[in-house]
Amino acid sequence: MPMKRRTFLSGLGASTFTITGVSTATAGRDDEVVDVADVDNDKELPISAKGSMVHTFDPVHDDANELVGYIHQKHFFSDDVQERYGREVISFEPEYALKEWIPADELNGPDELPSHYQSLTDTTENTLVSVQRRTRRVIGLPNEHKQAHQHLSQRVEARTDIANDIPFYLYESEDDADGGGISARQAPVNLVWEDRDASSVNSAMENGWGADNDPWDNETIEDEIEDVIPGYEFGTRYAQDPETDNIYSHDYDIQKDDGDSCSFPYQDHWSQYHIRVFDFEDSTIGAFGNVHWDPCDHNQNPLGDTEPWEYEEARDQVEEFWSNYSITSVRDIWLGNTTGISAPGDTHDGWGIVIDG
Repeated sequence: MPMKRRTFLSGLGASTFTITGVSTATAGRDDEVVDVADVDNDKELPISAKGSMVHTFDPVHDDANELVGYIHQKHFFSDDVQERYGREVISFEPEYALKEWIPADELNGPDELPSHYQSLTDTTENTLVSVQRRTRRVIGLPNEHKQAHQHLSQRVEARTDIANDIPFYLYESEDDADGGGISARQAPVNLVWEDRDASSVNSAMENGWGADNDPWDNETIEDEIEDVIPGYEFGTRYAQDPETDNIYSHDYDIQKDDGDSCSFPYQDHWSQYHIRVFDFEDSTIGAFGNVHWDPCDHNQNPLGDTEPWEYEEARDQVEEFWSNYSITSVRDIWLGNTTGISAPGDTHDGWGIVIDG
């Protein structure tokens, strides 16, 4: 069965943090867009923060005490975050990883971490760790991300009939904040359904919708992982209603394998296309979300080369699915949301699709 989520927070526009400084511009497609700024900006914009990412992996065992996977948590240590928010580290919500995804014999024990990292990452003697240095993330509070949306939506190309009703980005939240604290840009919104809610989208794609489509039937990696890690779910992403201070978690995960079985040590797994779908209760549109391609290790191996999320290829897969039905129309929409996403920039061109019908 598909996994249904709903997290709703309200009144999160205000902050106890003081915002000071001067903003700078970030280059857009043809002109300049001020949606990310320097650490000391006074425009209430999110910052492009430099730092190190500490990855921690805590073992998960089954009922027979066999290792089946890890709880993977990322901890972003940044002088920029310290300067602006008075926080040395942002610990993001943990995710699950199968044991095959993580090269345990190549990782370190917690004693290999510098002492100030150890004290702020809550490690145990069984924790495995890895440190990625010279990392950059777009970090901000809810009111800063909202301000960035307003700046970006002022672009002529982004002024469409629905641009003010949908967010441009999905966010990864700090742990325990449930979307309402400091968050980082993670992925671009690249799908919009004008007339369907998330449940209807999920139902249609799960069943193939009777138009010679291959079903996006959720019979893929998430179900397999749930067999060995009860309660497993893909990492939660959040989106902020551009017209209010409300923040939502995604409602459904819709996925299908891409037909390519992975090689050792992932031979029982598949790479896949994965959609996170959202509803906004007060929005005039139906649903929206992000689709991407997941590699065999879901990019959870910090020692491996991060593979592109193939946003454009995945978007084309969704467009093909819905274009196969005669009463559905699909059109392009320019959103310009290419700044600071967690992927090589050439895998997302700033365009999304709008599905009507």
